[in-house]
Amino acid sequence: SVPRVLPDDHPLRPQPPPRPDLSATERVLQALGWVVRRPFEFLGTGTEGTAVWYEERQGGFAQGLSAVAGGPREPTYVSFMGGSIGTRSGFVGGGVRVHDPFPESRGLHYGVTAAATHRTYQEYTVYAGWNNPAEHPYLLVTGFYDVDTMDEFFGLGPDSDEDDESSFSWERWGGRAIAGLPEMKTGIKGNVHAGWQKSFVFEGDAIDQPDAVEVFPDIRLPQHEIGSAGAAVGLDLRDAPGHPTRGVFLMGAADVYRSTDDFDFEWLHWKAEAQAHLPLGSEWHILSFRATAEEADPSESDGVIPFEYLPTLGGSESLRGFDSWRWRDRAAVSGTVEFRYRIWQEHSPDPSTAGLFETALFYDVGQVAPSLDDIDTGDLERSYGVLLRMFVLDRHVASTGVGLGGDAPRFIFSTSGLW
Repeated sequence: SVPRVLPDDHPLRPQPPPRPDLSATERVLQALGWVVRRPFEFLGTGTEGTAVWYEERQGGFAQGLSAVAGGPREPTYVSFMGGSIGTRSGFVGGGVRVHDPFPESRGLHYGVTAAATHRTYQEYTVYAGWNNPAEHPYLLVTGFYDVDTMDEFFGLGPDSDEDDESSFSWERWGGRAIAGLPEMKTGIKGNVHAGWQKSFVFEGDAIDQPDAVEVFPDIRLPQHEIGSAGAAVGLDLRDAPGHPTRGVFLMGAADVYRSTDDFDFEWLHWKAEAQAHLPLGSEWHILSFRATAEEADPSESDGVIPFEYLPTLGGSESLRGFDSWRWRDRAAVSGTVEFRYRIWQEHSPDPSTAGLFETALFYDVGQVAPSLDDIDTGDLERSYGVLLRMFVLDRHVASTGVGLGGDAPRFIFSTSGLW
């Protein structure tokens, strides 16, 4: 009979594939990759989702509950977060996340987070959820407070002036609930969500910039309360949503915003996105395309939308040669093409568990306007540059690079998810 526990040398015991013969140079690179990968794997787990893009739309560090790859499954788990939410809001930051139990694939999980940067950005959340959003249908309820003292405002429209650069602080607290289909699986995706927040804009802390409400007196708004509800639906045919090398992605989303106090703010915000990824001979060389369009449309022709909720371009996600939030108006379109070239991959029996580096050449276009009908495709803003990205366990950890096209070269650093 076959013993219950097979010895290591038993012929029926599954054996790992033989390791490839490596040259001395490859062994040095492999050792270096092991040293480099371990801290990034830890930081990547903590910083996943901490970019401004996610913070503004999903309630911040709560995305970090999606998965922590590897490691023991402890009853209670404490992790530290390091990284950045954007060079404007603080290049150096960190925090702590406590959740109980460890977020397994299914079941209840809950926790709290706290994070801050050296530029006084602060964010705190408390959350409870059902199921891992990455792998299963899920429900997530989040309460949050955050304050960013380094936001920027250049005015509205495609003709806004670089010389009008000014700063403001944005303080918010509220709650959000979202229920959806698995986020990291291919096929049909979607979610429904609702939220409420109290919002207050006040003087910024940038010592080298004037206050936005002094440069643009018309944007001054008192504290206000906004409720929202919406849905998103998409078709994801990418081979690996966390690090796609082939396939297409289509998404549409719409949200209705309405005042819950004495103001009469009310508008519809919708967004559409399309992606395509084409391997050029192998998954080491990828040509990737992305296009987006979005618009915030007030319910009344003379309705007012608080400027901090308007679509923006610039930063680490679009028109990467320009400052964050450089362009802002009620409508925005953007497009980008990237040539992605994998330059190193860790030797591993399972490629999906390997760490790797890739570089990317990018070319971005985009424009904002009062409405989509006012977009002039013959006068788009343009930027280009080069990036170095790191991935661990088939997930984006961090990107750094340089973007050109604005008034000066721009340093890029991002820990947000890769499109």
